[in-house]
Amino acid sequence: MLFGKKLLLWISLGMLFLPSKTENKITILDKEAEINIHLASKDITGSIGGLTTKVFFDPDKLYNSYVHADLKTESVRTGSKIRDIKLMSKKFLYKKKFPTISFRSTKIMEMDHGYIVDGKLTIRDVTKKVSLDIMYSEGIIAGFASINLMDFGIEMADLRRENKLDVYIKVPVNRHAKEADATDLDN
Repeated sequence: MLFGKKLLLWISLGMLFLPSKTENKITILDKEAEINIHLASKDITGSIGGLTTKVFFDPDKLYNSYVHADLKTESVRTGSKIRDIKLMSKKFLYKKKFPTISFRSTKIMEMDHGYIVDGKLTIRDVTKKVSLDIMYSEGIIAGFASINLMDFGIEMADLRRENKLDVYIKVPVNRHAKEADATDLDN
């Protein structure tokens, strides 16, 4: 589970890395989050928006901590209006039936470089286990993951290796110095 081997998504997951156990009260700035995607085989780049999160983080009791993140399917943008419309169709993301892409953590582990957040990612009606690598620096939580769209019933190309989607996450946070055992955040 090294940086970039599995997935994401997401987003708000980054909010988990906090530099001090006494500064664990944070506000996640969902509206300022950047989630960028890259499908290298087609040289397609884009973004996803509409992030909402719910996070409970206790650095001393990671087994009690969790991350829930949701994205609006309709917010996927690739820089091509025609391609974006096609992506919303039944063949791909099917936004009318599946308006939300979601991530629910199942385990959070501290690592030398930050945290690994294991969880379940749901795209369309398919849920798969994924891992997200998270780091924190100067009020920004950054994450990276790779997923294969074929695992979610989406084929952008014929070959499996050509359906690898890299996801880059950047989530600004505000920290509030406060002695506390845990933080519960709803955005």
